[in-house]
Amino acid sequence: MSGLRPRAAGEYAWSPDSAWLAFVASDDTEFSSVYVWNVAENNVTRVTENSYNAAEPTFTPDGLFLYYLSDAAIESGSASPYGARGSEPNVQNEQRLMCLPLRAGFACPFHGGDELNPHGGVAFDPSIGARFKTKIHFPGIEKRAVAAPFVPKRAYAGLKVLGDGRTFIAETKDDVGWYLVVVDVVAGTFAPFFPDPIATIVSGDGEVVVLATDKGLALFSARAIAMAGRGVPQEQLLHSAQLWNPPPAFTVSVNPRKEWMQMYDEAMRNMRDAFYDPNMHGVDWAATTETYRPLVYKMTHKSDLRDVLTQAFGELSVLHVFISIRDDDE
Repeated sequence: MSGLRPRAAGEYAWSPDSAWLAFVASDDTEFSSVYVWNVAENNVTRVTENSYNAAEPTFTPDGLFLYYLSDAAIESGSASPYGARGSEPNVQNEQRLMCLPLRAGFACPFHGGDELNPHGGVAFDPSIGARFKTKIHFPGIEKRAVAAPFVPKRAYAGLKVLGDGRTFIAETKDDVGWYLVVVDVVAGTFAPFFPDPIATIVSGDGEVVVLATDKGLALFSARAIAMAGRGVPQEQLLHSAQLWNPPPAFTVSVNPRKEWMQMYDEAMRNMRDAFYDPNMHGVDWAATTETYRPLVYKMTHKSDLRDVLTQAFGELSVLHVFISIRDDDE
């Protein structure tokens, strides 16, 4: 990945055949857009408009669609801009779920059912992504994205695709807190599933979902969660989970010095990859990394790493570089 040097990038997602890497990065407009990197040809192309923010791209298992979150249709949360106590500009209901067909002529599978089969057929064949290469037709791609009309405009986080690609999960919030929702893009349904998850993890094949809760870890079948959008009672689905609690003697061993060295290596690597000048202001960054490494071996507390990195980053002679080290108890 040495040829990939995006600016302020994050939220990476691989295509099923690992030929493309989707990610979010900002440009001179300061909006975040979705880009794709062609691994074989080592080039990067923007696939969403740069006049709004796009976030959390994810490929469907068949490699035919790219879903992401967009704030292209924000709404004002201010009742009035007038008066001495007029509120600052703010927005609400800011994100929509977008479907981007990667091939010209393909249509997003919203409402794929009919009277005889209200939930539609299997819209995606996950094996396609493994058997055939993902192809992207770029002309006009920014105009092909379509908003899922049945997904309300809200703030979302943690967009993930499950199973064969027709079911998505994400977290959204109301006045009380965050909760997990299930979206079926074929049946056109949006249903709440679980309140206040601590974390949500999806297996690599999209078939198992792990919810971290205050009662432990709950393991769900992706097929079971998919039924939340098809009329199956929520209580029934929750009872299908397998609950795992760490034993009372559950411990994790940590070697502080190895941890500090890993933090140092990651910080130096991140600076190398994210610095605006690929030439690093003429500084031999590999040599600089090794020059300051002996100081890490002499550290007696994690906070000492701030001093080491401050000296190392100072070699770049650049302003506005800040280093923050969290306390051990955080």
